[in-house]
Amino acid sequence: NNFGICGNNSENFLRKVYDVTSENGKIIAVSTNPEDTKKQEHLKYHELNRKSNKPVGLVNIRIEYKNTIGNWFELLLLGVNELKVLCEKTGWKIKQIVKGENGVYSMMLGK
Repeated sequence: NNFGICGNNSENFLRKVYDVTSENGKIIAVSTNPEDTKKQEHLKYHELNRKSNKPVGLVNIRIEYKNTIGNWFELLLLGVNELKVLCEKTGWKIKQIVKGENGVYSMMLGK
């Protein structure tokens, strides 16, 4: 789930990366379709996001390792349809999607 590491700023980030990469620039990343779930806690979180006018797959997380707990940050999980819209807005094109299990998929974007 490294694609949405910029959270709700993913669109700006993709534009900047587009501007600084060569004409052959590529992005290889992984995401998870947030709506590919039946877990009630996930569905409730999605509904809270909708009511707050946020993307369904925008989650706030933090990482804990041994005795260290990181700061909270946003992670944006996108379904393939949302990814297509984001790519159209930023100039990127979906070159390949490889679907895995439980909504996880890999992507290769190019110019």
